[in-house]
Amino acid sequence: METPVLYTRFFYDWTFVQGKPEPGWECQRRDGKRFRLDACINLDKLCDTPPVPDVEEGVLYADFEVGEDGTAFIGLGCNWCLEAYCDGALIKSTFDTGNGQSYVFPCNHRVFFPITAGHHLMAIHVRRGRDNWDFACGYTTLLAPPEPKLTYGPWLTNPDAGKMTIAFSCETPLGAAIRYRKVGESDWQTVWHHRQGQCIRRTYHAIALTDLEPGMEYDYQIIVIHPDKYIEVQLGETHRFRVPDLQRHSYSFFFTADLQFPLERQHLILGKMLEAADASTCDFFVLDGDVNSAFLPEDVIRGPFAQLCEHGAAEKPIVYVRGNHEMRGEHGDRFLDFFATNIGTTYDVIRIGDTAFLLLDSWEDKPAKTPGHTYCQWNMDSWFLDAETSWLKTAMADDKWTSAKRRIVICHSAPYSHFDGCRYLPFVLQKMTDPYFEGEAPASPLNLWLAGHVHRYLRSIPGTDDIVAEVLPPAPFKGGKTYKYPVLTVGGPGAKRNIQASCFRVDADEDGFTIKAWDQDGKLLEHLRYGNDGTCNEIVSLPHFTILPDPKG
Repeated sequence: METPVLYTRFFYDWTFVQGKPEPGWECQRRDGKRFRLDACINLDKLCDTPPVPDVEEGVLYADFEVGEDGTAFIGLGCNWCLEAYCDGALIKSTFDTGNGQSYVFPCNHRVFFPITAGHHLMAIHVRRGRDNWDFACGYTTLLAPPEPKLTYGPWLTNPDAGKMTIAFSCETPLGAAIRYRKVGESDWQTVWHHRQGQCIRRTYHAIALTDLEPGMEYDYQIIVIHPDKYIEVQLGETHRFRVPDLQRHSYSFFFTADLQFPLERQHLILGKMLEAADASTCDFFVLDGDVNSAFLPEDVIRGPFAQLCEHGAAEKPIVYVRGNHEMRGEHGDRFLDFFATNIGTTYDVIRIGDTAFLLLDSWEDKPAKTPGHTYCQWNMDSWFLDAETSWLKTAMADDKWTSAKRRIVICHSAPYSHFDGCRYLPFVLQKMTDPYFEGEAPASPLNLWLAGHVHRYLRSIPGTDDIVAEVLPPAPFKGGKTYKYPVLTVGGPGAKRNIQASCFRVDADEDGFTIKAWDQDGKLLEHLRYGNDGTCNEIVSLPHFTILPDPKG
C-alpha cells in the first residue's frame, strides 16, 4: 500500500531565536519571539539588534501534530541559507548552495520526509542573506510545474499603421508579455497580456502593440512569469519586424483559402503552394477562411500557422479572415478568442503601404434556423449583419480608407461572379457593399476583391459577364457589367476537379499589381498584370467563359 503524502502546514505558534544556535538546538524548542507565519516573513523585524548581512544567524521552531503515519511534505525558502530538522533529524540543508534565487517562496524547496502519527518539532537554522532575511514555509504543489516552453509561434498578426500583434502558444498556462524596442535603441518596453492589471494565465496569447512608428523596425521578445520561481524569463529568440509604412508603394503577399483537407494532406498542399509562390519573400500572408471544415483552433495553430512560421511569420504577419466554416463546430463561438482584429471583431480596415485593405466577414452561408443544419441555430443573422453594415458605413468615411491610393477587399465570399448553392452570401454582400463599390462611378473604387468559398478557381472580367475558370462554372446570380473591380477566387476541394486548392502571390509596385496563381501541385495557373487604372495584361491565362447570370437569382 502506498504511503500517503501529508501536507504539513505551519501557520501558527512559531518561535524565532536570534543568534548562533546553542548545542542541542535541533532537539528542544527554545524561548524566543513568538509569531504567526503567513507563507513568508521578514526576520529582520523580529531581531532585537540590527542583523549583520551574510553573517546573522537564528533558529525557528514550530510544533505540529500528525494523525497518521506517512510522508510529510512542506515547502521552504530562505534568503539565503537554511537547514531544517524534524525531531532532531536533518531533512533539508541549503547551506552549501544557498536559496537559489532572491525571490523567497515556499516553492523554493520542496521537502519530503517520513513521519509517524503524533507530536513533532520542526527546528530550522537560518542565516541572513546580503539584501534581506525573508523566510517562507507553507503550502506549495507536490511537484514543480513544467519549465516554461513555447509550443507554436510566435507569429505576427493584425498589421496596421502603428500597430502589430504578436501571438504564440505555450505548453502550460503562463502569464506572458511582449518586450520590444525600436532597433538601435537600448530601452525595452513591456506589454503584458492582462485584464484590469492581472496577468491572464493561458496557453495561448495574442498581445497587441500600439503607438508604433510607421516604417520602423522593432525587436521583440516573449517574456513569461516562471510558474515556480515567479521571475520573468524569456522564451525563444529575439525577433524583428517592420511596422507598415503608409507611403510605401511596393509590398507583396501570399493569399489562399479553403484548405479543408486532413492535416497531413493540408500541410503537403500548402507547402507546395508556399514553395511555388516563394512565400518566404512576401511581406505578409493571408488566410481567407475555411482553413478547416469546422473551427479547430489547435489544428489551425499547429497546422497552417506553424507552417507559415517556417516561412517567416515571426517577422511577417498573418492576416486571417473568418469564413463560414470557422463558425461551425464545438469551438465555432471562439474565433474571436484567438483571431480578433485590432478592433475586436472579425472585420477591420488595415493600412499596408499606400493600400487600404478592407477585411470583411461574409458570415454563414445559410440563414439561421435552416432546417437540418444545427450549426446555424446559434447565429443571430440580423444582429451581426446590421452591426457590420453600420461599421462599414463609418469605415468608408475613415481617413485610413479614403486617403489610400489603392483599395483591396479581402472577404471569404463575393457579391458577384460566384454561384452559391445556398443562395445566400452573394445577396448578403451585394446589400452590404454595392452602395460603395458597384456602378459606373462607384463611391469608393476598388482595385481588387480577393475571395474563396465556392471551391472553384474564378476570375471576373470587370464590366462584362466573362469569367475566367478552369472549366465552365455555374452561372452566378448577378452579372459583372456594373462592377468595375475584378474578383479573384481561389479553388478548393471538390469532386472531379483538377484544381483542388490554389493560391495567389500579389506583388504591388507604384503602377499596379503583378499576380500569379498556382494550384495544389505548385503548377502555374495564371500570370496577370493589373494597372492602378484597372487595365489587365493577361500574360498567362485560363479560358474565358461568357456566362449570363441566373435570372432566378
